Amino acid sequence: MTRTQFNIYRLAFDAFIDCANSQAQASQCANSWSQSVAPLMREDPQGQRNGGPICGLYLGFLRQNGAKAPDCLAA
Repeated sequence: MTRTQFNIYRLAFDAFIDCANSQAQASQCANSWSQSVAPLMREDPQGQRNGGPICGLYLGFLRQNGAKAPDCLAA
């Protein structure tokens, strides 16, 4: 990953976390993240199609479970 690619990912992730901590719909956060990282996924059309919906499901799951997966080992 180049520095430019890392910065794209980092900025997208920071925006995703901000959105996740808001009252925005999970699908809105996921779609925004998916669009932001699209330049990194040019070679992966399946990832482009599936990334947003999977991200939205995961965010919804985390919100329902106090931001922790049942098998999370973090304290």
